[in-house]
Amino acid sequence: MRSLAFRLILGFLLISLVGVGLVAAFTRWATVNEFERLMLDQAEDDFVASVAAYYESHGSWDGVEQQFRPQIPSAEQSTTAKKPHQPPFTLANQEDIVI
Repeated sequence: MRSLAFRLILGFLLISLVGVGLVAAFTRWATVNEFERLMLDQAEDDFVASVAAYYESHGSWDGVEQQFRPQIPSAEQSTTAKKPHQPPFTLANQEDIVI
């Protein structure tokens, strides 16, 4: 039969390991979530800057859809290149019509 002190040490060790594991899992989840949010915010800022520069240089929105349409890789590039990632936001005018 094992001593009470040994059982208590094992119990506290097990509880400590479970606690550390839970903290590590939560920290990883929070880090991934915040990183994805940062990437989305940066993509949105880049998009806004690009369309603002387009409007400033052209004076209108004519042709903006051709300028910012995702490029589809050719057949030989498609084996090595990833598909373009399209951000989850669009450009709309004041009447909420998508440009």
